[in-house]
Amino acid sequence: MKKDEFVRQIGAGLRLIRKRAGLNLKQLARQIAPESESYFRHLSRLERGEIKRPSINLIAEYLTACGSSFSAIIDILNQATRSLSPGELKARASVARAIAKVPEPLKTEIQEIDRRLARIASEPVVKRVARAKRMLKNRIHRSFLEDTLYSVITAPEAKELPKEKIAGLCRWGRKVFALLKRTRNAPARRERLLQKEREQAAAQDLPDAGITAMAEAVMNLFNEMEKQGLFQENLDHIPERVKLQPPVRAEKRVSEEREQEQIDRAKDRAYAHSRVFLDMNREIRVDLMEPKRRALVMDIIQRLFNIAVEFNADPEEKERQFNKLINSSLDPDLARDLYNRFLTVFPKYREKALG
Repeated sequence: MKKDEFVRQIGAGLRLIRKRAGLNLKQLARQIAPESESYFRHLSRLERGEIKRPSINLIAEYLTACGSSFSAIIDILNQATRSLSPGELKARASVARAIAKVPEPLKTEIQEIDRRLARIASEPVVKRVARAKRMLKNRIHRSFLEDTLYSVITAPEAKELPKEKIAGLCRWGRKVFALLKRTRNAPARRERLLQKEREQAAAQDLPDAGITAMAEAVMNLFNEMEKQGLFQENLDHIPERVKLQPPVRAEKRVSEEREQEQIDRAKDRAYAHSRVFLDMNREIRVDLMEPKRRALVMDIIQRLFNIAVEFNADPEEKERQFNKLINSSLDPDLARDLYNRFLTVFPKYREKALG
């Protein structure tokens, strides 16, 4: 709410309270300032909003004389205090200009963070603008960096790395990127620090090939970003590659993808198993068997399926496991019959079963 609008609303509210009290301006003036014959003119200016900064004491006297209190105008006061000050409006406009080229919803996110921090502590406009620019640059840097880290840890040679090694490589890649930023103007110092970082990574038992690949990828990214001017104080353009949503850490992305792959494999395996059982059931009619035989048949089919999946890459071992299952069964003839039927059905669903 603008200041002029506020004093007009206060004046209009006071006039309504006076009229409800059944007083005219001269009667009210005699109660507040009986020694002055012209005080009613001052009160008239208050009601018309012509007193730009009415004092609390004046408003209190006015309300008391009308037999009222501040609670009668509390809504107007609350609305005014929720309004933005001229200084805050100026600060917000400056921040908006600094990030004018930023696409939504990234622009909105930066502005919301700026306003939230401004409510915690008052800061100069210059500092708020600098922070908004810094947030934008950090988002751009993180977006590029996390994509690069992701490309390294999803390369074929990194597929079999355990979760903790992937996380270690990503942490190391971020340290290298931060080091490159800090030493942009000190190449000699950079080389010494990079060598130190390599030694620390090796001490953490990170794979040498992973360290080399990560260092090369991060340095190539840094050099490309420097060519594009993405480390300058003022950015002239926002790269199209910048993601609008907050960047997800590369290792978290990989972890979520692996979990989803496991879920998908489990679903495919369950589907394949059910289809194998249904196809075999058309001939052997498990549902018509007495309970003990039915349980034995279902157990054998399940174990045949597990062996076919677990030992798919080793045909000789797979055959040994099949024979072991048949010979150790409570009913070897039944197991042999089910095995022969299984061999005709399983190939149709092998791809699904193996994921």
